[in-house]
Amino acid sequence: MQALFSALRRMALIDRFRNSSAEDDFVEETPEQAFRWCGLLTDGPMTSVPSLAIMGVNGSVQVRGVEGREIRVVAIRRGERAKLKTVRVTVEQNGRGVKVRAIYPRFQWPGRPKVKVDFAVEIPAAVSLMVRLANGCINLKSVTGDAELYTGHGVVSISDSGWVSAEADHGYIHASIREPAWARPLHFRTAEGSIRVELPSSASTRIRAMTINGIVSASFPLAIEKKRYNFLSGVLGADDRRELVCECGNGSVHLSQARA
Repeated sequence: MQALFSALRRMALIDRFRNSSAEDDFVEETPEQAFRWCGLLTDGPMTSVPSLAIMGVNGSVQVRGVEGREIRVVAIRRGERAKLKTVRVTVEQNGRGVKVRAIYPRFQWPGRPKVKVDFAVEIPAAVSLMVRLANGCINLKSVTGDAELYTGHGVVSISDSGWVSAEADHGYIHASIREPAWARPLHFRTAEGSIRVELPSSASTRIRAMTINGIVSASFPLAIEKKRYNFLSGVLGADDRRELVCECGNGSVHLSQARA
C-alpha cells in the first residue's frame, strides 16, 4: 500500500505546483485519510473478483500488474478545501466483479470539477480490468489480464501488457504489447491525438490502421494489401488470424516492433 500511496503523492506534488496560485485553497488527503480497498482471489478456476472496474470523473489511474492473489486499490482526493468532502469513493461488488467509483455531486459547481480523485491499482494476472475516465490520464504497466481503457481527455500509456483495447477522445495512445498471441483484436482509437503501438518481435497479425488527418507508418516489413499515406492494410508474419486495428481522427499512427 505504501508504494501505491507514494505514486499518488508524486502526482499530487506536480499538481500542487501547477496550482500554486491557489495554494491556500489546495488540500490533499493524508495516507490515513486515503480510500483503500483490498480483494483476494480464491483458489480454483473461478475467482471471487473476476473483474475490476475503475470509474472516475477527474483524475488519473495508475495500474500495475503484480504476482500473488491480492488486488489493491488506493484513491486520494485533492483539490479545493471547500469541495473536497463533496466527492466520495464507493465500492460495488457482485458475482461479476467489483466496481470502484468516484461519485461527484449531482449538481456540480460551474466549469471543470475542482476536486481530483487519483487511483493507484495493483492487480494479479487472473483479473480483467476496465477503466473509464471523463478527464485524466491512464497508465498501465505489466498487466497481463484483459484491459479495456477509455478517457475523454488524457493520455493513455500502456507498457509490457497483454490484450488491451484503448480509446481516447482527446489525447494520444502509446502502447507496448508483451503477449504475441492475443485472442481478440487489439483495438486503439483516438479522435484528437496520435497512436503509437510497439508489438513483440515474434508477433504475427493482420494490421489495419487509418487516420483522417495525419499519416500512417510502420517500421517493419509486412505483406501490404493496401496502402495510402493515411491508410495501411497488411499482414505481419505468416499468421493473419490475429488483428490489430488503429483508428485516428486528427493525428498520426506509427507501428513498430520491439527488438528480439
